[in-house]
Amino acid sequence: MRAKVEPAEIDLAKMAALIDGEGNISISAAKSNPNFHSLQITVGNAQQTVLEWCRDRFGGTVYPLLYKKSPSLRRAPIKRWRIQNLEAAAMLEKCLPHFIAKREQADIAIAFQTTFDVPRTRVAPALRELREQYRLQLQSLTKKGPKQAPTAKPAEPRQGSLFAR
Repeated sequence: MRAKVEPAEIDLAKMAALIDGEGNISISAAKSNPNFHSLQITVGNAQQTVLEWCRDRFGGTVYPLLYKKSPSLRRAPIKRWRIQNLEAAAMLEKCLPHFIAKREQADIAIAFQTTFDVPRTRVAPALRELREQYRLQLQSLTKKGPKQAPTAKPAEPRQGSLFAR
């Protein structure tokens, strides 16, 4: 879906902040077709109005998040806004000066999308490898490191405490 409202400079700053805080910039590779890579940006939020604001200014779609496990009854249902490929890269370019945390990710995503300037049915191996390198580079920036084991031993309960052994 195309954007309905041309975003103002303040909208670009708001969008960059949303992506910095609640968004994800990713490049996916199809397992079934090694020639297929896709850029996508998602923002998850429980507030439908926030996601509709994104869609109205930048295009894309809003859809419900499907849980692998049952969501907590105390949590509001989460929805996501998603924009892909050319629309995503164009939005990132406009928002670029406003990013704080995800500037490097946005740069990689924009560079990745420039590899699609010529439509082809067959992708040259060198181009496929370049796209895969962009995907892995972006993935390395978004990965969370391994969980660290606690270094300090938990404090022993005081004598006379309800939790004393």
